[in-house]
Amino acid sequence: MTKLFKKYFNIIFLTILTVISIILYKDFGISLDENITRRNGLVNLKYILEFFSLSNLSTKEIFNEIENLNDYFDKNYGAFFEVLNVFFIEIILGKKSFQDIFYARHLVNHILFLISLFYFFKLCKKLHFNIYLSSLGVILLYSTPRIFSNSFYNGKDIAFLSIFIILIYYSIKCLKKLNFKNTILFSLFFALSFNLRPVSIYIPLMLTFFIFLDNLIAGSHFKKNLRYFITVYVLSFLIIILIQPLLWTNTLNNFLEIISTFANFERWDHQVFYTGEFYKSYYLPNHYFFVMFFSTTPTLISLMGLLGFLLIFFRLVKRLFKIDQGKKLNEIWRGENEKFILFIFFALILPIFLFLLLNSVLYNGWRHFYFLYPLFLIQLIFLIKFLINKFRNSKFKRFMIFFLIIMIFNNIYALIIMHPYQNSYFNFFFKKGANKYFEIDYWGLANKSALEKLLQNSSEKDIFYIGVASFTNLNLSKNMLNDKDKKRVNIVGQEYDKANFIFTNFYYEVDVKYDDKYQIPKNFKKIFSIKKGGIVINEVYQKLK
Repeated sequence: MTKLFKKYFNIIFLTILTVISIILYKDFGISLDENITRRNGLVNLKYILEFFSLSNLSTKEIFNEIENLNDYFDKNYGAFFEVLNVFFIEIILGKKSFQDIFYARHLVNHILFLISLFYFFKLCKKLHFNIYLSSLGVILLYSTPRIFSNSFYNGKDIAFLSIFIILIYYSIKCLKKLNFKNTILFSLFFALSFNLRPVSIYIPLMLTFFIFLDNLIAGSHFKKNLRYFITVYVLSFLIIILIQPLLWTNTLNNFLEIISTFANFERWDHQVFYTGEFYKSYYLPNHYFFVMFFSTTPTLISLMGLLGFLLIFFRLVKRLFKIDQGKKLNEIWRGENEKFILFIFFALILPIFLFLLLNSVLYNGWRHFYFLYPLFLIQLIFLIKFLINKFRNSKFKRFMIFFLIIMIFNNIYALIIMHPYQNSYFNFFFKKGANKYFEIDYWGLANKSALEKLLQNSSEKDIFYIGVASFTNLNLSKNMLNDKDKKRVNIVGQEYDKANFIFTNFYYEVDVKYDDKYQIPKNFKKIFSIKKGGIVINEVYQKLK
């Protein structure tokens, strides 16, 4: 029975998660970025169809008012996954309504994430973690509140996280056995990851260094591996060109422009609410990333992961110190598994180091670094494995099992009480001051729920003129309503004299601090708020009669 369970565990587990996804995917609102990323797909697909003279498809109504690729302001962003989304959902499946399109996108985005969980399990197994520890890693990744919610609507960061997991998996396979099969698969997933975020370029460079160092330790020549690395760099570059229409003409200049554009991760220069003050994204303090990570990640996970990180770090320092004392290079790692763990360790810290060194732009929490979270979880799993091997008595094992159950249930509890606003999750130590010091629903995901609640508590004949007292796009959420309800809602922006209701999606005092035009008139009274886990996510005001 145990052998049968182990054999089919992945299939059973992912089937359960898929069922959960199908039940929940319509619960989430629409984020500010989703229509932008869809448009990216439309612009690039239009270019592809015209490039190959497929006029019967390029003249479809979905391409009305879609600009040419070279005129598009976001032309440097990777287009591959967005093109597939648009082609599959809007051309193959024929989805036409705004609501149907974005619900379908939510499901597709999440399915990609589920596929990556399968590879994360395989990655953990490659690192010599047993089936139980590998399963733990998958459960923790899936149930981390912000990762879970973003997996439905964040087609940028979660898509990159998903492909990055697969890239790391094939990196480890190349470290274990460098052959053409592993090399080709590594090249493919590197190209796909590069299309989403060029920051992944450090992975093939790091892989090259590790294999060179491995050859040096073993006393063998690196030359025998040159053919594989030539394959990696040449094939990767060719695939990158193939899947990025912008590179089909003026290839070199456009490629360099893409690299330059993403050197600072993003070009966004708006206001970010942090520690009770507004900062331009360019001037956020360096501790922003660390504070946002440790405040929005379940406490037990962040602390255990940090301890695992420190364990590997001090072990590495100890080994390097021995080399300084005249020991052999093979003291860097003892055996294959330690080499793999060190690769994961450096894959985790290098982007953070570069972020601090280059003072790169960061905003909206730590979502641009979501791709590192699976690597952080591996530090946690490594610590647990170390402790179990260190303390082999049954009492400690029982304690550890109890501790891990608490960790898992803490995640699940957070998912339940915050649903479907897990994007606004703050852990126990930060949630009391969250509204006062941090951005909450910066993407406006709760607007859809607030609109539905307002409509449900009214007569079908009532017409709503809604003002918006915050930095949010209420029209996106309006378009997620059914056609009947959509006709009842009129968005008037900051023309409060025309409004009978006003929405805020941050927190009233914060909105006013952002811009005094968001000052809610005194003749409006708060009628309800959306509040989860002790955090105010959205507020709705009504004009007094």
